[in-house]
Amino acid sequence: MTPPSPPTPTLRRRALKLLTSGHYDISTLKITFAEASSGGTEMCHVRLSCTATFRGDVYPVALAFDLASKTFCGPPKSLGACVTSCVICSHMVGELVLISIIQSCTKSLEQLKLLLPEPVLEMQALQVP
Repeated sequence: MTPPSPPTPTLRRRALKLLTSGHYDISTLKITFAEASSGGTEMCHVRLSCTATFRGDVYPVALAFDLASKTFCGPPKSLGACVTSCVICSHMVGELVLISIIQSCTKSLEQLKLLLPEPVLEMQALQVP
C-alpha cells in the first residue's frame, strides 16, 4: 500500500479554514481501538463530525492509525463522507491538525472546547434578534 501524497498548499489552506471557522464539533470526538481485519495489527480510529463547507451537511470523518508503527493510515482505512476522501481531503487534514492540537494541549477537553470556535451549526441555529 502506498502512503497518501502530502497535502497541497490549497488543501492545507482549506483544512485550516475549516478548523478556524468552527466546522469541527469537538464534543462528537470518539476514539475506538480495534484489530485490523487484514494483517491483525492493532488500530486506533478517531472519529469526529465535520460540517460541510457549502451544504451545511454534517458527516463523520474517521482517521485510522496503526498503533504498532505509530503511523497514520490513509484511505481506505481512513475515510470521510466527501467524494475526495478516497484520496485525502481537507476534512481529513483538518482533523489531523485538531488531533495534533489536542495531543499538545495541557488543558482539559472541556477547556479546549471553550478555546475553539463555536460549531457552525450551533451559530446557525441561533435566532436573529
